[in-house]
Amino acid sequence: MPSEFGDLLALTHLNLSLGSFTGVIPSKFSHLSKLVSLDLSTNDEMTIESATLEKLIVNATHLRELTLDRLDMSLIKP
Repeated sequence: MPSEFGDLLALTHLNLSLGSFTGVIPSKFSHLSKLVSLDLSTNDEMTIESATLEKLIVNATHLRELTLDRLDMSLIKP
């Protein structure tokens, strides 16, 4: 997944479902503080690290909808 998505700081809605993305979601995603909706679902070959998810949740104070089904969550620590 291109890390440049993390440079779109004014972005409020991002739907990358069914995108056939692979690899680890870049940590720059945690900079998207204005997100209201984020859909990363149905990207079976894409994963997110615990630190990136935690920072995204802390920074995206307007986030109301987060869809992660069928996303590889194996790197998330319990």
